[in-house]
Amino acid sequence: MLIEEGSPYREKLLKLLEEEYAQEREGTHVSDLILCIREQVFRKLEPKAIDERDLVSYALGEGAHVALQRLAEKGSAIAEREITVDGVIGTIDLFDGVPIEIKTVRSDDDSVRPFHVTQLKYYMAMTNSNVGILLYLMVNNRGRPFRFRTITLNDNELAEVKKEIENRAKLFNDAVSSKNPFAAPHVNKNLNLVWKCSYCKYSQKCWSRED
Repeated sequence: MLIEEGSPYREKLLKLLEEEYAQEREGTHVSDLILCIREQVFRKLEPKAIDERDLVSYALGEGAHVALQRLAEKGSAIAEREITVDGVIGTIDLFDGVPIEIKTVRSDDDSVRPFHVTQLKYYMAMTNSNVGILLYLMVNNRGRPFRFRTITLNDNELAEVKKEIENRAKLFNDAVSSKNPFAAPHVNKNLNLVWKCSYCKYSQKCWSRED
């Protein structure tokens, strides 16, 4: 038996994955509003080729949707239901009629990430649901790989989330329309999100300009 590094099928597989995940999306999506709006405006105006790190992230996220699709066949779930509210598009997974957001976590840290909660809250607001489920799949923890959190919002809190979605969508759309990414807010002063700058393909250009 001979085991060698690499494969003659590597480039073909990566090319197919890129074709699947690199398609430009039309409209304003919830994912444009959750993290760094400025980065998303840059992506819209100055698209760059996705790299292997991107492909891994997309593929891992896709796995959770496949699992939900299996449940959907049993009538217990709806996978990737597209909903448009006030011009904002959300691709939402539902379990027993409740929005569920599934995240893959490779570390042992199961603490709730604020931006995950924000995304789930947006989906709750878009579906008028007072309850949402956040599920962490702890891939390196065999003893307790599933970590569930239930998020509950009252009607007033849902209304506030709807206003937040509207405001952030306006910031995004105005920056895109004016072709000016610097008109959109960024995350370099947000302690919960500043890590994004380390992976952002536009960080050098973004940080070269003083705010």
